This record gives sequence, structure tokens and C-alpha cells, in this order.
Amino acid sequence: MKIETKFNKGDKVWTIENNQIVQFPIQDVQYKYGAVSYELQTHKSQTIGLDKDRSIIRNEKECFGSIQDLADYFISKNETK
Repeated sequence: MKIETKFNKGDKVWTIENNQIVQFPIQDVQYKYGAVSYELQTHKSQTIGLDKDRSIIRNEKECFGSIQDLADYFISKNETK
């Protein structure tokens, strides 16, 4: 089975985290229960062996290729109300 995704491992995507617009690199692409999600690397460890890289999981519909794409999504979402 071929699964198509909007983004690939290593791409950088824009999303909202803690009420802020942020850009994170994709660490891993996951496919579970018919949905694509991305593991985003939020923090790169600066010390070896002491800290782990931190990451979050975001659904594909919560990730955008640019800030403009993210803004357009929320504008269109508010216009339909």
C-alpha cells in the first residue's frame, strides 16, 4: 500500500505550540488508524547522554508548509462560521 503525505522526514513545518506559531523539523512520519501524523523535534539536546531530544506529535492537518498557509487555514475556518 502506498501512503502519500504532505511532508517528509527532515522537512520543516509550521504549527501552533503553547499558543505560539513555531517551526519544527519533522523527526519521523507515522501512519496509524488511517491518519498521518508527524513527530516534530522541539528541542535538540545539547549534551550527550544526559538529555533526550524533545518532540511532539502533530496530526497532518495541524502542520503547514508556511506561515501564510497556516494563516489562510485559520482565516478560512473563521469565515465559515
